[in-house]
Amino acid sequence: MTAIAIRYIRALLELARGRDQEVLATFEATERLSRLLDAPDWPLMRARALRLHALVRLGETGRAEQDIAEIGKQGQLSGEIRMALAALRIAQDDPRAATVALAPVLSGAVPVAPATWLAHACTLEAIARDALGDPAAARDALRRALDAATPDCVLATFLFHPPARELCDRYAPDRGGPRRALVAEIPKPAPRRTKAKGT
Repeated sequence: MTAIAIRYIRALLELARGRDQEVLATFEATERLSRLLDAPDWPLMRARALRLHALVRLGETGRAEQDIAEIGKQGQLSGEIRMALAALRIAQDDPRAATVALAPVLSGAVPVAPATWLAHACTLEAIARDALGDPAAARDALRRALDAATPDCVLATFLFHPPARELCDRYAPDRGGPRRALVAEIPKPAPRRTKAKGT
């Protein structure tokens, strides 16, 4: 179990760094180890959720959709997989379906770890609500994400999805509070390089 937990943490860090191919490789190693040790399903399910996020960021939405279908109904009920499904739906320009996937997590009906994963769910909700043209709901979700993350400064949550940093700027928290201090710690994404004409 310790070895699997270490690989899960590594995948989490690689995802925060934007190293999506490394996340996929780490998951494959975790899956092999899980089978060898006959480990319980829940740690592998969390690692699989990270793999799904990496696939979505790589634009491999078809592979992500297939992965979710192969997980089965029971696995799809987990909070971590629901969040991965929400990220997939956002990538597919269906933010309303993303909010449906997130609803049981945000209501507490499907429990998740209170720091990293709850903040992550609220961040996805903020992105989806913003895409739906509901700035008030997006601002509220972002504030809840910051409140969930602030106690342990779970900055990785806001690095999983590039739109989250932009939302932090658009819906800036009040000055002087812990939310504002946390936002100041979140690095801005590097500007994309554009090719010169004729190259």
